[in-house]
Amino acid sequence: MKKLPPGQTTTLFFREWESAYDETRDLDKYMSNWDGADADPVPLKLIQYTLLFFRHLEERNVPAPDSVYPVADGTVIAEWHHPGGCVQIANIMSGRISVVMMDPNGKIVPQPSEAQVPAGTIDPQCGDSLADGDAFEFTLAA
Repeated sequence: MKKLPPGQTTTLFFREWESAYDETRDLDKYMSNWDGADADPVPLKLIQYTLLFFRHLEERNVPAPDSVYPVADGTVIAEWHHPGGCVQIANIMSGRISVVMMDPNGKIVPQPSEAQVPAGTIDPQCGDSLADGDAFEFTLAA
């Protein structure tokens, strides 16, 4: 996710974040078996955690995710689509967030380890090999 320079926030930036917040709040509509195959609902606490995570990113001028949706195991996915076809995926679980970057061919791009990521930020560059790991996780303090 590319950060905007300080002072470069725009109306579009805020509208995109409001859309992401709306998508996240709407996750409470997914009840048990929402997919017809015994999917779990997204717990209210996880929706609140996701909103907190998003506020944390917005405050740091990180662009809003392009989409937010539930997973059958009751977790949440947020996706950022980058120029050139790369997709950054954050799987938001209770108490932690796992981030993966995929190239246009669906291959996982190595990401920084938790120790290499400043607290609460995600800013890997598409295609750059920053570490040996395929993904990184971090926790978001309440």
